Amino acid sequence: MVSTKSISRSNKKQILLLDSLLNHREPDMSLDEIAVRNKCESSLYEFVKYSWNYVEGENPYVDNWHIQAICDHLEAGFYGKIKLLIINIPPRCMKSLLCNVFFPAWCWLKRPHAKIFCLSGGYKLAVRDSVKCRQLIQSEWYQKLWGNKFELSREVNTKERYANSKGGERLVKSVLGSPIGEGGHILIMDDINTSQDIRSKTTRDRTSEFIDSSFLIRQDNTDQAFLLNIQQRVHWEDSTAHLLEKELEGTVHLMLPMEYKPHRACTTIPIKGSKEPWRDPRTKENELLWPTRFSEKHVARLKLFFGTSYNIESQLQQLPSPESGNIFRKEWFNIWKGKKLPPLDMVIQSYDTALSTNVNACESALTTWGIFTDEHSKKNIILLNVWTGRLEQPDLRRMIRKSALNYYTMDPNEADRPGPAADVILIEEASGGLALIQDLRTTGLPIYGFNPRHHGLKNHEHMTNKADRARLASIIVEQRLVWLIASKQNSDVLMKHAQVFLDAALACPTGKGQDIIDSFSQAFIWIRKKQLLYLKGEDPYENRPVDYSAYVDHIDYTDRI
Repeated sequence: MVSTKSISRSNKKQILLLDSLLNHREPDMSLDEIAVRNKCESSLYEFVKYSWNYVEGENPYVDNWHIQAICDHLEAGFYGKIKLLIINIPPRCMKSLLCNVFFPAWCWLKRPHAKIFCLSGGYKLAVRDSVKCRQLIQSEWYQKLWGNKFELSREVNTKERYANSKGGERLVKSVLGSPIGEGGHILIMDDINTSQDIRSKTTRDRTSEFIDSSFLIRQDNTDQAFLLNIQQRVHWEDSTAHLLEKELEGTVHLMLPMEYKPHRACTTIPIKGSKEPWRDPRTKENELLWPTRFSEKHVARLKLFFGTSYNIESQLQQLPSPESGNIFRKEWFNIWKGKKLPPLDMVIQSYDTALSTNVNACESALTTWGIFTDEHSKKNIILLNVWTGRLEQPDLRRMIRKSALNYYTMDPNEADRPGPAADVILIEEASGGLALIQDLRTTGLPIYGFNPRHHGLKNHEHMTNKADRARLASIIVEQRLVWLIASKQNSDVLMKHAQVFLDAALACPTGKGQDIIDSFSQAFIWIRKKQLLYLKGEDPYENRPVDYSAYVDHIDYTDRI
């Protein structure tokens, strides 16, 4: 930046005059004020820092990387790079201040005609934020820098609704309040699932219906509209789950847990000129989100306050799942604590494929299962590995081939290395999977296709959607026939891949990682159809081993399950 001391008095006057002409205002700002104004207009993050005291007074501003991350994603939404932004973050981390106070005030200095519509579960808190935003706009500082942009209307100026002279409006309503007859360019949903109402399925369903039929359709300009959903997770069927399940084009999910978990690291899209997708910058297990404000002792007190592990996982970690599971229950899974794996009769790999590298696309998922016989001559299955990723067909093909030769492979680009091989490879016939199946069969791999809509499992042909297939797979879990492997260093902790699978299972059917569960249910249905595993009480060969060679020594290419 050029120092103001190095600028002559005449040049200063010329700069001030040029600036006043460009911005249609009297040349009454200093060079420093112009510099501040330009920084704020080019960055919501800078605007937050400069305007903080006009909103929070003597409450000190404590900077952190997550503040800039949220601001940069909001900017991306404002400029049309994100159509639907979902932000999940623990309480007291500035989500409402950033999204409902600073962001609307910043939008108006950029686009005064914007209509901003906020829907909230807590009406009083929404009105509080609306008032704070108006106070910021009316502050001497804001008026000095942007007073030429617009004036607040005298006719429309209440706590829940105010307008400006350029046609812009700011409106607040409650999700369970009066009917909506309004629209907006920027639609904000702020904690619309309240902790008091979320336990009622009737209320949850009513809120989801309200989102679909009364709010999302209120976009004044669908090409420029920006939808924003901000909340701390309070239930596995909250608005976040409802919106993620829709898989709307242009959706970005910014999920920031209090304690960092590498296997849940959030990755979004390139922002602020970067060529690489944004990623949670933390690297260490349990690294805190905002350590200068929420220290380890503070977080420990929060956990005591929240009480149950369910509340802790939901509100601090943004991982809501039933306390003991929904379709799957945690206590149904067996934990393998032995130093060695049991002798395996057969290894099955199951792929749920998605042929895209787009950060908003679904991931491809692989689960690898070993069938073994327990001490009671009963067949069980054990999870050997889990992999997820977004790969285009050539890279996914390479991943399948390498992993078939060594089912501990986790990277399609790593060198071939000998290891335990898979006996059967299942690939879903969807999202380009059929072409992949036909291609890979030429390599001699034991490839089987799986059609989820026509899986043909006897007496269960009608159960074809993801949730139904997961319910089918839950039977063998409930009968204690599924094993997850414990860490060799600490038998009370699961191995990383096992924990990833368990998190997805407990969040089923609406939480993150459902591609993993779809991979599991696909493997289960194939195993059941081939009668490689029987449920309790139905095994006709209790004392007779199954001849697995019948399924391994040849490949039945006509078998499309």
